[in-house]
Amino acid sequence: MKGIFPGSLSARHKLQGYSSGAFSVICLFLAFWLSFLPEALYSSCSTPILIMLLIGLAVSVFAGRIASFGTKDFLVVLFLAILSFNLIWVKDRPAAASCFVKFVLPGPILYFLFKNEFPLSKNKKAFLALFGVFALIVAGFAVVEFILDRNLIFEKLIYNAFYLFFLFQRRAMATQSVPQVLGVFLGALLPLFFEAFIAERRKKQRLIAGIMTITIGAGVFVTFTRGVFLAVLAASLFYAFFKNRKMWRHIILIFVTLVLFSTLITKFNPTSRVGAVFFRFSIGMLVDSNSRANNWKIALQMAKDHPFAGVGLAQFRSYYGFYNPEIKRDYAKIADNMYLTILAEGGVIVFLSFVFFIYILMRDAVKYIRAKRSDSGLVLALSSGFLIILFAMVYFDALLWVVPLYMFWIYCGLLAALTTGMKE
Repeated sequence: MKGIFPGSLSARHKLQGYSSGAFSVICLFLAFWLSFLPEALYSSCSTPILIMLLIGLAVSVFAGRIASFGTKDFLVVLFLAILSFNLIWVKDRPAAASCFVKFVLPGPILYFLFKNEFPLSKNKKAFLALFGVFALIVAGFAVVEFILDRNLIFEKLIYNAFYLFFLFQRRAMATQSVPQVLGVFLGALLPLFFEAFIAERRKKQRLIAGIMTITIGAGVFVTFTRGVFLAVLAASLFYAFFKNRKMWRHIILIFVTLVLFSTLITKFNPTSRVGAVFFRFSIGMLVDSNSRANNWKIALQMAKDHPFAGVGLAQFRSYYGFYNPEIKRDYAKIADNMYLTILAEGGVIVFLSFVFFIYILMRDAVKYIRAKRSDSGLVLALSSGFLIILFAMVYFDALLWVVPLYMFWIYCGLLAALTTGMKE
């Protein structure tokens, strides 16, 4: 597509070169930043990061790299537009404006940037490989943290309000602020390297992919996060459904064995170090969601009382006290479910546009996989990683944490880019 402003062909080519260069720099920055201490940097640098992304998208648009505008794109714009108007009437405008800048606006920018630029990039494999190397380092650090029962980063270098709480639970955090975020980060990348292991025919590369898969899988495991555990199960079954359905029996056997072992060790030796962490994968803990169920009821009641426009962006905590005045701790006033948070704060139209966008994205991905195109394996791996993010969002407010937020929208952009041309 031609650029927005007319000019010579050489000028447009030069601008397109700048666009490719800017995208490569952004990818390098995102891979490094999301892997290493993202929350610590984001609290003070969210505006410069947003400006960098805006500049990258602006260069892409002026260079004429805009892909076709379809239903998915319209739903993203609708989602952003309604939440923008949401800022006008909310009770706590500073909180809403801060949330909009940090956790709403970056999403669509990432989506359109990756959708426009990724298909034209010459460094696709390099970007994914770099992410894999960083994830390998983070996963290795998580395993070491679990073995040593300490995290030197949060002990010596950076303050983390959640550190002692999760240290007591013996759940790894590595470079992320909480185990849930670490689990989503590594879990979303895990299918990519498993697919590389399955598809690779060269022995050396296959061995490297296998080591990366095992290490990243171990990193996910030592977070002992139930939501991610169930998300990995769902994504594994999804992957096997399209790849090789005979894998189902092995997947189910592994997960059932793990749950039974966790249940038995919890029953007979609950005070041991093993029992203290494995109890989170026991049958009792996997089905126990009393605290979440209470927050889910509050979120649904909030949505029922404010169905069309919601209570407003970042206003959930402000309204929480009306429904449960006994809870005084601010960090506990959450829905513990990203979908219900969107429904309660944004209203029905925002919620439906968000859910319908996800549906169309996954529908097109499934069509692409079934068509067995050249990149079907990559789309299957990305879709499986994306499913892990989607399932994890049932168990915590994932998109209010920077890493799951950025991973979600990057994956949306990648899937939209790779499946462009599938009939909507």
